[in-house]
Amino acid sequence: MLANVIGMIALGFILLGLLTRSGLSIPLPLLSGVASAGLAYQLGSGPVVATLDAVAVVLGAGAYLWALRLRTRRQRPDPMPVTRRVIASITGVGDNPQSVALSPDGRSAYVGANDSGTLAVVDLDIREVRALVPVGRGAADLLVLPGGERVLVAVVKLLGGRLVIVDPAAGQVTGTVAEVRQPRGMAASPDGRSVYVTSMADHKLWRLDARTLEVTGSATVGKRPVSVAASPDGAKLYVANFWSDSVSVLDAATLETTATFPTRGPGNLALDGRGERLYVTGVDGTLGTFDTATGQPAGAPAKGDSEGGLAVANGFCYVADPWAGMVRVYEADRLYWRDELVLGGRAPIALAVGPDGLLYVAGQAGRLDVVRPEQPSGG
Repeated sequence: MLANVIGMIALGFILLGLLTRSGLSIPLPLLSGVASAGLAYQLGSGPVVATLDAVAVVLGAGAYLWALRLRTRRQRPDPMPVTRRVIASITGVGDNPQSVALSPDGRSAYVGANDSGTLAVVDLDIREVRALVPVGRGAADLLVLPGGERVLVAVVKLLGGRLVIVDPAAGQVTGTVAEVRQPRGMAASPDGRSVYVTSMADHKLWRLDARTLEVTGSATVGKRPVSVAASPDGAKLYVANFWSDSVSVLDAATLETTATFPTRGPGNLALDGRGERLYVTGVDGTLGTFDTATGQPAGAPAKGDSEGGLAVANGFCYVADPWAGMVRVYEADRLYWRDELVLGGRAPIALAVGPDGLLYVAGQAGRLDVVRPEQPSGG
């Protein structure tokens, strides 16, 4: 056991060194690096997986090491059989995809790719890439604007970035939103009138008119806000503050902070259909949930190896786990593990659920997998 731990620590420093090299294609969800390495060994009656995390913030050509942490978890000795149906695999969606979004009618998918700096416009009727729109290296989050005629792309840079407006039908960039510096997470209000964008540089949440994209308000939140979610009734906003280890709760009308939920290194956010539970991915690979009425955790967090895209639909939570190479599936009401989708290829990072219940998963292989998720047999 000691030799394994020593070996993993050494491997962690090697991985940290790789983080500082230019051109390395790794998931960059927060402009920080989270490298994990794992090994399995036998302990007592069952197998155990040990994972070492090297967490760093990339600053120019170097890296500042935050921490090395060793985590262990016991594997299920008899995991449920995995049943799944991959309907299609669409290639050529760009290098190192970071986000997936669907058109309101579910007939088009959009994939933002970090390394190629493109927005892929995918025709889901024929399952082919219709256009690759250059938006700039660092393409991260996407938001399809109400009506589906425009797509916002957050292009993230270490010392800047921009919010790009794309006409997917024409396959071209039509403008930018200059006021928002270093944009990251985005969400639309349920009534389609407003768009919310987090600014990592200013530690702010910006509100834009969904039609004109002019600024209608802003609020200071926690440090390094990386994602935002709007409640189904449009009354509340939730902002994940990565550096502040918190989620800010804002009144959508006044943009005043009304509550703060403490949670370590929050990344992606999602709400259930009633807005009663907020799901949060953490930098340590956990999936936590909060009761939105009380602000208290609604049970123990589920543990994974790394954080990726998050979606909640049809009573299930789907979490992309890039370092484990799978999508984890949980029952949404109690975060009980139900399934794991190992799709092949490299590092599933981004995902979305369509109106027909299909799951769309993009990974570092530059591929968009269309999956019909099914409950595991015997469950």
